[in-house]
Amino acid sequence: MEIKFDAILIATWEHFTPIDINFEDNTLTASLNGVSIKTYSFSTDGNSGEVVLRQYTGGRDIKYKDVYAGDILRDKRGNMYYIIFADMSFRAMYKDGYCYKYFFDDEIIGNIYTSPDTISW
Repeated sequence: MEIKFDAILIATWEHFTPIDINFEDNTLTASLNGVSIKTYSFSTDGNSGEVVLRQYTGGRDIKYKDVYAGDILRDKRGNMYYIIFADMSFRAMYKDGYCYKYFFDDEIIGNIYTSPDTISW
């Protein structure tokens, strides 16, 4: 599995790929406009820092888009769920609990940070 990350700048909800990540002090370096390089503080839950850091699950959806922690997906039956990291693996969090799930038949419809109202229980 390829290890990669997606970052979301909380102030603008802009997605970007970090250049460097420091897990000791929870900072990352990035170039958002292609010119200037800046250091940002991050969290993985969106409760602190300037950036939400999301890890790639190793899976892709039905449209072949990479699936990251925090993504909201819709399955074939119309059920919505989002991706969490629990018990040392990525899981699908449904309204009534979580389970292990393959994503390739499902479609990403948002994420819990930029479109939390997409999934309403």
